[in-house]
Amino acid sequence: AARNAEDFKAASRTLAALENVARANHNASLASDFAYGRRECDRRAHPNALVRLLLLIFGAGFFGWGEKLLNIAFSSVIGVLILAFVFLFSGINVKGANPQEERLINREFSIPRLEETIPTAEDYFNCLYFSVVTFTTLGYGDMRPASNWSKFLAMFESFLGAFIIATFAALYLRRLLT
Repeated sequence: AARNAEDFKAASRTLAALENVARANHNASLASDFAYGRRECDRRAHPNALVRLLLLIFGAGFFGWGEKLLNIAFSSVIGVLILAFVFLFSGINVKGANPQEERLINREFSIPRLEETIPTAEDYFNCLYFSVVTFTTLGYGDMRPASNWSKFLAMFESFLGAFIIATFAALYLRRLLT
């Protein structure tokens, strides 16, 4: 295993050199491919199986090691959809037509009866809207977290959104400029 790890470290160094040559020649696509391969070699060189699995899931799967725009966009959409579903159960307050009127969205974990299906779809749409507004750190002010748990999720989602949007913008600009 130690020899295998050393081979991956050597391959990583070679791919890093090839990445630098491709960037010097203004070939962003090829440099991105080398960077992706280098990060894969780094992941395989790490001896801990759990760390390798987490790096594979988050690094390669969701973000494409910061080199694949579609992975970053896809992970953003999946994150917003999942957090919208979680907000459905953690609770958000929605302002009504009257400024003093608020409605709480906080579903219980149960299979909805047929007559509850339409309000559940409407509530999910409201939670999806809240999740998108939170992810983009826009914050219109027409909805707010109702519990401490949903406040934590909103903070987490806004931080995650700012990080992912910045990563996407940096990668996109780097590809445009090279």
